[in-house]
Amino acid sequence: MINVGEQLVSSYLRYIRGCNFIETNVYTGKSQGEIDVVGLNLAEQKVYICEVAIHIEGLQYVNFKNNQTDNVQKLTDKFSRDIEYAREHLTEYDQHFMLWSPIVKDTKGRPENNQLRHLEEIKANIKEWYDIDLECIVNRKFQEYLMELRNYAKATNKALQCPLIRLMQIEEHLDKHLSRLPNMPDNEPESKGEYSKFWAPIREGEYGELFAGKPVRIHNEGWIGKTIRGMNIGVYLYLNNHDCYVQLYFQGVNPKERRSKVMTLFSKSDYTYEYKDSLRETKVKFSILNKGKKDPDDWDEIREALVTMGTDIYNKINESDL
Repeated sequence: MINVGEQLVSSYLRYIRGCNFIETNVYTGKSQGEIDVVGLNLAEQKVYICEVAIHIEGLQYVNFKNNQTDNVQKLTDKFSRDIEYAREHLTEYDQHFMLWSPIVKDTKGRPENNQLRHLEEIKANIKEWYDIDLECIVNRKFQEYLMELRNYAKATNKALQCPLIRLMQIEEHLDKHLSRLPNMPDNEPESKGEYSKFWAPIREGEYGELFAGKPVRIHNEGWIGKTIRGMNIGVYLYLNNHDCYVQLYFQGVNPKERRSKVMTLFSKSDYTYEYKDSLRETKVKFSILNKGKKDPDDWDEIREALVTMGTDIYNKINESDL
């Protein structure tokens, strides 16, 4: 049976990170463990060592002796075995360690049940013991990486090997094909109502190519975004009922330090912004208009303002020497 998570990560390493060789369920020998996915990029001499936890109800490793959540111990042990294996067998490669998990919850109540706090403890353990910064692809970042794969699938016509990515490719090319067809006859169901009318002109490229892309479904129409490749910075356009803004997300290593450097590009005299951090996210919010979804007469103005500001911010960062 196909392991969806491992196939997804394998495809990301192959198509986005340029890995030539990918192996799943790599036996670690004397430590008697398995690494979920290992990818080698020979040109850049990089190895990606990944653990994949696709838990729909949140990150939940359990100690079967007491039936209690045991994320910290389980994953610290897993990555300890992975690191020791890499240091013994993959010394010639620049080593990157990743945890992939789509849903990690900031649960309220007792701290021992807070999954995001578990991640911080795991990262702290690995940093202290091995001086390694563990990269966690979770929640929004997982979704961004998934979108990178979708964009890759959309941009190519060649048959892709992984069934999951091939399905993405079919969906993307089908959407593109259907968008060019004339209006559906009366006896064929109309599906346009499933998509956001506000974002449609932007996604169709009427406001430039940067934020163009797949139609946005109604249930997810609060934002669209673009990741600055190689910098781990997301640029997102947000639409609320009565306001709109652009928000930057800083992921990866030392997000606050990198933010401090990036924000030197944006003078307070020219931009209105504020830092909006949480336990798991380092963000900057650029305010734009006190108009939003509930102001349909102003949608053209809102779209223009969002894309203009988003494009300006994206280009300033992407073209900088930081």
